[in-house]
Order: sequence, then C-alpha cells, then structure tokens
Amino acid sequence: IGQISSLNEEELSEIESRLMPFLIKLHENSEEDMMFFMLTNILEQSTRLICVGQGAMSLVMKAFRLEEGSYDVSDAGVIELTSVVSRKKQLVPSLVVGIQM
Repeated sequence: IGQISSLNEEELSEIESRLMPFLIKLHENSEEDMMFFMLTNILEQSTRLICVGQGAMSLVMKAFRLEEGSYDVSDAGVIELTSVVSRKKQLVPSLVVGIQM
C-alpha cells in the first residue's frame, strides 16, 4: 500500500494517470494478489484509492460499506474514500476487517 499526499487536486490527477498503468504492469509481474495506492488530498480530507488485482475493489467496497453498483468493479480501478487520509489508522484496519468478514 503506497501513498502520496498533496494539497493540489490537479497534481493528484496527473499522478493517477501515470501511476495506474504502472501499477497494473507491476501487479502482472509480481506475486501479490492485490495492490493499493492512496492519492490523498489533504485539503479535502479525502483519498482516491487505486485498487489493482482480482477482488481488490470488492474488498474495499466491503471494508468501507460502499453501496454495490456505486462503482464498476474490475481488476483495476479507483474508489473515492471521503474522510480517509491515514494508511495506518484508517485504511489498513478497515481492509483487515473486510478480509475477516
């Protein structure tokens, strides 16, 4: 799980467009089941979470109790998480609970 924090939404969008293809290729060449990368906007107190790997998006939707149908679930996508800014205190504990459900 990687993370970049910024005050600039445009910067985060540019990073996302470059990072998504890189993470997909990295995942294809690794033995990891899932990969996640947080693009955190400090001013808006929100994170766009890049999810790569089979079941990654479904896990996040379950962990954060997001409505089914609110995102197209695929092997790689981005989910908007409002009020989520901490990898250690918010994202990881929620993913662990989601795995245990």
